[in-house]
Amino acid sequence: MAWHPQRGLLDPHGGGADLEQGLIRCPGPAGEIFRADALRMVRAVRFAAKLGFAIEAGTMAAVKEHRNLINEISPERVRGELSVILVSPRPKLGLDLLRETGLLPHILPELQSCYGFDQHNPHHNLDVYQHTLAVVENTPPDLVLRLAALFHDIGELLCFSIDEKGIGHFYGHDKEGAVLAGRIVRRLRYDNETIATVKNLVAAHMLRLNYPSMNPAKLLARVGREDIEKLFVLQEADAKAGVH
Repeated sequence: MAWHPQRGLLDPHGGGADLEQGLIRCPGPAGEIFRADALRMVRAVRFAAKLGFAIEAGTMAAVKEHRNLINEISPERVRGELSVILVSPRPKLGLDLLRETGLLPHILPELQSCYGFDQHNPHHNLDVYQHTLAVVENTPPDLVLRLAALFHDIGELLCFSIDEKGIGHFYGHDKEGAVLAGRIVRRLRYDNETIATVKNLVAAHMLRLNYPSMNPAKLLARVGREDIEKLFVLQEADAKAGVH
């Protein structure tokens, strides 16, 4: 779209109508556009999450068809788009669109594995994936906090067990999750400070179960003054999304 002083608004691709309808559409053959730069598929999701728009059906079909091309894009470029999706007003929408388009298994296969994972626990009415997205939505738009929320239960699948009553448990998932979260954020080329903070928050997110008997000084020593407020925010978001 462009404005000409004599000819007025120029809109050769119907962008005005798409804006009114809240649609994300490629201005041309979507397949050619995504083959030229596969990151545009993630960018379409980013626009949807930021604006609350839907992805037009033809564009959506093209993303699904060409989703494997995202493997050709550098982790740094993918990280940039993922970060904007996470701090957008609708991170759940963005993450769900990544899953629906088939991009999520290529970007965050660990999170994709959480989809539909039955926790076999009467206290958890959501699967691990849906619980995770609820926690992300419950946190303020701080990138480190939302990364920690995204990965706080990522170790559950590694630690899953069922007792004699058929109840599922995830003993040690905080420690295993911290290690796995560190690998993921490192793979996405986040900086060392972000990696360290995310690992620390994931490792400590279950400490709230010990608060009634825990010495505050020991808590500060374990978590660190620089991360303690973020930890409290993460734990509150976790509690609002269900018992974990």
